[in-house]
Amino acid sequence: MFCTMTMQRLDLRTVLYDVVEKYIVGYLDNELLERGEFQFYDNEVSTPATNVDELIKEVEYIEPSDVFAVDGSSRTFVSSKGVVSIASVSLSSSMHPLVGVYPSISGLPSLDLSIPFIALASSFKSSGITPFLYSSEIISTTSIDGTPFSSFQNPETIEAEIRLILETEAILSSKISSGSLLIIDGPIFPPSMFLRYQVKEKLSQRRKTVLNDKNVVGIVKRLDKSQFLRSSIKDSFRRDFVAKYRVDPLSFLNDEAFLLRLYENVASKPYRPIVVGPFKKTDQVDIFVNYLIYPFHPYVKKFSVLRIETTSNDMKIVNMMSSLEFTKDGIPSILAIADSSAKAVTSGVLRVISTIMERIGVQASFSSRIGVQT
Repeated sequence: MFCTMTMQRLDLRTVLYDVVEKYIVGYLDNELLERGEFQFYDNEVSTPATNVDELIKEVEYIEPSDVFAVDGSSRTFVSSKGVVSIASVSLSSSMHPLVGVYPSISGLPSLDLSIPFIALASSFKSSGITPFLYSSEIISTTSIDGTPFSSFQNPETIEAEIRLILETEAILSSKISSGSLLIIDGPIFPPSMFLRYQVKEKLSQRRKTVLNDKNVVGIVKRLDKSQFLRSSIKDSFRRDFVAKYRVDPLSFLNDEAFLLRLYENVASKPYRPIVVGPFKKTDQVDIFVNYLIYPFHPYVKKFSVLRIETTSNDMKIVNMMSSLEFTKDGIPSILAIADSSAKAVTSGVLRVISTIMERIGVQASFSSRIGVQT
């Protein structure tokens, strides 16, 4: 079994050589794993947690205190023998741009984690005990629900699981100051996309446990494919909303388009950040959802649209989010730092593994060769 002290004593590249030779190649040389059954969640729903008249409000500037951000990244090496998925996680803060990364990289501060960041899915059939023999502190061959990873799965399914596990455990890092606000990339609880029902449930239960007494904020960036808000304004609330704000959410294909039109109807120059919400949904615990429309310039029609999730109905948190420094891409800078550093770590690990694999005769698929080079 892989020595638990290796990560602390050896360079990551040396560790990865050992991992590839002793674990990855051996595991991928076994026979085809059984295809599992996949059951996915339906779309989420929420209800307004305020009346129509108080739904839209300008944000107030609040001097941010020490705020932390966690983000993960994942990539996959695909070959004829199976897939090797890699994930990493990074922690940043408003006081110290890079607090730590995992897995540890020479020259960068590290996080106090000791959990698998590599997942293996073989293309060959093996006995049920084999996946467990190849698991280690660094490698996982089975899903959180005990099912062996399979190359029949979409690689994004495996990536999402190991990335979300790393992000969840990073919330417990001792490097996060007690009482500080912690931003995570995406919803507070794992999204339905790519995850099987059983996996989503176990991840959600674990996250519920680690969130206890934590001041966590989830930021969802991609609203151009979301219909969560649009579906939440309905029935009599929708009629009152249309009468007051002169825009019908059902006339738009996604939340981003709807919110931008709504902003045009209620705001004028000089543009100021506004919040639409709160809405409430239940996912393990009550989650309050607000939408922040953040102008890049007071006189230019260019906006960032974010969904902000909190575990308490507290506008001070939303105000603090809007008071942070934003990047040109429209997200808080500390989250962007966590995102870019996690991607750099994952890309570096993937390059090392792909180089070793091809050197010993395991050729990457065409899609992997493109992915590694970008």
